Amino acid sequence: MMKRTKYLKITDIEKALDLWYEKIDIFADKYISSENIRVKDAYFKTLSKPVYSKRNIPPFSTSAFDGIAVRAQSTYSAREVSPIILELERDFLYINTGDKLLGQFNAVIMIENVEEIDNNHVRIRKGISIGDNVRTIGEDIHKGDVVFYNGEYLTPEHISLLIAAGIRNIDVKRKLKLVFIPTGDEITNDINEKSKILESNSSIVEGYILKWGGEIDIHDCIKDNENNIKRVIEKSLEKYDAIIVGAGSSHGSKDYTSSILNDIGELIVHGTNIRPGKPVILGSVKEKLFIGLPGYPYACDINLKIFIGEIFKRIYNYRENNIIYARLINKVSSKIGEKHYYNTNIIYNKGEFLAYPVKTGSSNLYNGINSTGYFIIDTRDEGMEEGEEVIVFTDKTSYEIKKNLLFVGSNDPLIGELGNKLFEKHRIKMFISNKGSMGGIYAMQKSKCHISGMHLFDPLSETYNISFIKKYLGGKGILLHLANRSQGIIVKKGNPLNIRSIKDIKMKKARYINRQNGAGTRLMFDYLLQESDIKVSDINGYDNVVSKHIDAGYMVKEGFADATIAIKLIADMLDLDFIPIFIENYDLYFSNNFKRDDRFYKIIDILKEDGFGENIIIGGYDTRSIGEIIYEG
Repeated sequence: MMKRTKYLKITDIEKALDLWYEKIDIFADKYISSENIRVKDAYFKTLSKPVYSKRNIPPFSTSAFDGIAVRAQSTYSAREVSPIILELERDFLYINTGDKLLGQFNAVIMIENVEEIDNNHVRIRKGISIGDNVRTIGEDIHKGDVVFYNGEYLTPEHISLLIAAGIRNIDVKRKLKLVFIPTGDEITNDINEKSKILESNSSIVEGYILKWGGEIDIHDCIKDNENNIKRVIEKSLEKYDAIIVGAGSSHGSKDYTSSILNDIGELIVHGTNIRPGKPVILGSVKEKLFIGLPGYPYACDINLKIFIGEIFKRIYNYRENNIIYARLINKVSSKIGEKHYYNTNIIYNKGEFLAYPVKTGSSNLYNGINSTGYFIIDTRDEGMEEGEEVIVFTDKTSYEIKKNLLFVGSNDPLIGELGNKLFEKHRIKMFISNKGSMGGIYAMQKSKCHISGMHLFDPLSETYNISFIKKYLGGKGILLHLANRSQGIIVKKGNPLNIRSIKDIKMKKARYINRQNGAGTRLMFDYLLQESDIKVSDINGYDNVVSKHIDAGYMVKEGFADATIAIKLIADMLDLDFIPIFIENYDLYFSNNFKRDDRFYKIIDILKEDGFGENIIIGGYDTRSIGEIIYEG
């Protein structure tokens, strides 16, 4: 009687995948190298290093609409009942969408709000603010920003953005090379052989491997002879990354695949609890991947997509279409008669998927690429309310989405670097929403995010952040220290107005660019004004705001403002002058529940790595206590 192979053990599919992921990771670390190629040759490849932008996008401030470019200050007095008249070239220039803003002009009035009097004069009935209807320099991406993380799968949209960011060559992961070895006395490659079954499973295997971006060779059919099959497998290991054996994976008397694998490598799975497709074999030889697929076509197809498909998803971040039902975090608006495609990120918090809408616009490709997906607002609706359920079209799986993190709070370049490392090491995508320190606290109050960043000064205790946690978050939560940062006044190179203090901003009527309500920098500026006995109405431009330090710096660099308060790093990056004013604490806040999440400890490990952030920090940072828990309540 011929010997029959028994299943080693029927393994639960989830357990089988976990074991398989371990083997994939070991293989990838050892064998998958990088290659440097032209960006235009990188369609559907996967980055092996993060990519940093070499240019601002847009590279200069441009008009967002057709209209007239003006000095915002000259429009402030315009009213419906008392319009003002502007003169061509002296007060305004005609401008088209995408045109660069020139010289003295710092805002755009849309053409539909302009009344033409004659060839040289127009009438306006409403004033505007600095930056209105303008796409500011670096609005999508700033020079030096992480464009894409290590491990990003590159679609045509990614390639377009890389080219716009000034990238010409990138490092990508080399292709996976596989071989399919069909076995069995009953199959043949000879179309004229009438007494046997034509081998056709190779067509399924080849088609999907090519679709997923791999290279595949198909071996001739091998009869059921253990020594011959073993010899072909051992020879193939010299050339290929992964061996796929067709048939021979069950427990028949001529099913040799499991015994061969036990002999030359490590068998980790022989049979799972899926149907059809139970008799699958998984393992490795010399840390190269080994898969035994069932001979029946549909069972072969199912296991191919599950286990070999996971190789490409795990190593190359390959994507397929999916839909997720999620609840809106924020209200969104639309117009009746328009079908609105809204970009959104999705996170998983307290047992449900939450959709966090992001800025959507014709010019903003970056947000579209980096969002989880999109939902659609129908032509009959004026928008959707917070809490409504939406159907999100995405190429992410629910497993991936459950790993996502949402950061809401104050802006800092180290947050972007943390996001890069989380994705590179753990495939955790961290979305970043710069809403200011208080914006982060409000999001935490409503469980709308996982992490918040803050630098809130309390004049009474002369401490940072803790008193705000006690006041707004019931004293509960964890503060993790990130850095001490130097903040001060940023002015143009050479300091043409000779600004040395907060009082000089008032006395010299400097055009100031502020930060949004709730930003830690704005709250500190308000405190400094109060200490100097200066009214906010005395500051020229107090109500002109941006949301990030880098945007404030560029407003000075581009001549839209004379001064701002921001971190020293921005002055160093943009070659601007810096007058130091204060040193502040910047900390990360987490809920107590998050301490039970393994992502919390992954974050701490990354922050404490030697050299974390060295590639982006130039000056003005003290990170000696980075990653230390400084408060727990």
